[in-house]
Amino acid sequence: MGNPHFRRQNRRSSRNRIPARVLTPLPRILIVCQGEKTEPNFFRSFHVADVEIVHGNGDPSQVVEFAKLEFERNRSRDEVWCVFDRDDFPQFDAAIQRIESFQQLGMPFRAAWSNVCFELWFVLHFEYLQSALDRERYSSKLADYLQSPYVKNDFTIRDRLQRFEETALRNAANLWQMHDDRGEILPSRRCPATTVHKLVEVLRLAQLR
Repeated sequence: MGNPHFRRQNRRSSRNRIPARVLTPLPRILIVCQGEKTEPNFFRSFHVADVEIVHGNGDPSQVVEFAKLEFERNRSRDEVWCVFDRDDFPQFDAAIQRIESFQQLGMPFRAAWSNVCFELWFVLHFEYLQSALDRERYSSKLADYLQSPYVKNDFTIRDRLQRFEETALRNAANLWQMHDDRGEILPSRRCPATTVHKLVEVLRLAQLR
């Protein structure tokens, strides 16, 4: 019949046993950037596996169509992010509407856009900016905050900003809510605004897995 004391010990140790961690696979993400250096360098700094970052040169609509071709070539991607700026492109709203039409078809497309430019995301690490600026003013602000000239293709930019990342996430979300409260619907009317923080949140979560 065996030793009853041993059986009690065995049951007790089974109750105290820590369950094995279930590892979920990392999402397979495609990021198509309008910019050639600044945006790809920033997103590569997250060092997340199963993330492919490519340059989709052109206006916002061309970036979206390029991303669609890349997705059709390889439909294994769990998420496809299109990263582009408003600048002076008249196709800005149309590009975002195109992504929304893909979503309605069940395609995993999302947009990380900035109005006016990607540098808004960097500035939000330091201040809650509610007034629209031109691109040159963003660069000069960053130079002041970084205490050195801002270089667009700086591959160390996230390392220099990372300790302020929680502030940037909060500022970007608050800025979005401000435009919601004003009833502004068209992305082109949301200035300044960005959805880059949504992609950053996805990559940060992937880093924890």
